[in-house]
Amino acid sequence: MASQFRQYIIDCYEPLRGKPLKGEKPRSMPIQIDDQDDNDSFTNFCNIFCTVESAKSIKIELSGNIPITKSMAELALIYKGYADTNRGKLSIRITLDQIAVLGDLAQQIRKTALMGSLVNNPQWYRISARTASSLMRFYRVVEEFLLY
Repeated sequence: MASQFRQYIIDCYEPLRGKPLKGEKPRSMPIQIDDQDDNDSFTNFCNIFCTVESAKSIKIELSGNIPITKSMAELALIYKGYADTNRGKLSIRITLDQIAVLGDLAQQIRKTALMGSLVNNPQWYRISARTASSLMRFYRVVEEFLLY
């Protein structure tokens, strides 16, 4: 099932990125699940990656010039992840049964919209909404997979 789930995510997200490179992707390679495009600032954007670790667990990683609150860091620790507030990185490991936690994380990210000045990211007001939206979209993608 892990390979089926991974392929499902790739089918949902890779068309957004263009054609993959020739050759088979390693199974552990993270899949980008945000909505970044060529018009986005690389230094101010929040990248979101998903790694399918097993048939029932995934790792979600956020990285970029993003403010990470204490409650976001605590959420990461609860779900076997970490938060690096200095480097703008957050990681959580969840089972597919725990996918609803992404909704909680998305709400917490929305609450940081006005905190861009803390990380010197004037784009964060706009990017925070897109980041939360990307997490919610992924949440729906996983739920759809679980229905089948």
